Amino acid sequence: MRVTIELLQARGASCSELDVFTKEWPQGGKLNKKNILRALELGLNLDWFAFNCLPPSARADFKKATDSAWATCKKAEALARAALQKSTAPAQATYDKADALAWAAYQKACAWALIEVVAKMEVQE
Repeated sequence: MRVTIELLQARGASCSELDVFTKEWPQGGKLNKKNILRALELGLNLDWFAFNCLPPSARADFKKATDSAWATCKKAEALARAALQKSTAPAQATYDKADALAWAAYQKACAWALIEVVAKMEVQE
């Protein structure tokens, strides 16, 4: 299979992906191991390519071959998110407390300012 700029455009590749592809393969390129590994080095989205450019039977084979890796990726992502939330929870609690105190102080200042303004209005009446 030959991959061309026209093929990628027709399938809806992003402008940034097209720019990278065009710089590396201005005349297009053959879909082979060397070029796939180069695309990986360049940060091109191989998953997008497989699901948008391969024929349906090859797409199904690709999905089957990558399902396990995708599941592992999602698990790792969930663990990382949990670790992030655990590590930031104390800071978030401190922020929330400080924010609540600041808001309460502001509300109190508003109340006293309003009292002063109303008192001045009463004197002027």
